[in-house]
Amino acid sequence: MIDMSRVRTASVRRAKALKYPINAALPHRAIGRMRMRSQQEIIHRTVALQMVFALRFGFDRDRGLAWLRCNGHREWFTGGETEFLDNDIGRIPKESIQRIEAQVECQWALAWVLGFIRKLSFKSYCGDNLVHMFPNFKIDESMEAFLARSKPKRRSIEEVIEMEDLAYCLHWGIVESRIQLKRAPGKVDPYVIIERRRALSWVLGDGPWDDMPMDT
Repeated sequence: MIDMSRVRTASVRRAKALKYPINAALPHRAIGRMRMRSQQEIIHRTVALQMVFALRFGFDRDRGLAWLRCNGHREWFTGGETEFLDNDIGRIPKESIQRIEAQVECQWALAWVLGFIRKLSFKSYCGDNLVHMFPNFKIDESMEAFLARSKPKRRSIEEVIEMEDLAYCLHWGIVESRIQLKRAPGKVDPYVIIERRRALSWVLGDGPWDDMPMDT
């Protein structure tokens, strides 16, 4: 049984070290309502994000759709993400583009969950090597080749719970600083914390990606 009091004590200690306001009285996650998404589901989510990022930054849409027909499924994508599959980038609303650009930090958190990176640091942005961790659409790398190369190994639920709880505490600190009209804490922009929390909460839940509860 996971001891959430122990988890929270560690989160508060780490949040203090990162110089975020802390609230040790934040409600804990309900352990009984947690479920860990399967490795396959997490991989599908990362590949969908990889495709949307590629289309956002100029990858040919016809080539992307051809890769998807051979290697994936449209159901991997959220309703918002299908905008990128169905429209040229010039027709996609600015708000949708900005939302997707921020989710590169979700991808980084999911890379950590899959064991592609050793440490998820909340003091730095995602690494420049992120794009190379997932299928290379430019050379038409198949899902099979990607999986053989990357050898994903999903982390334990305990590890993800600990990291998600820390992200929750940091997110509270961001909101509290905003309420107090103070400068955002930490060494990264607030969206980094928020988007990583979204990804980690999604891994531990069963709600839709675009509508994850992000209360503080």
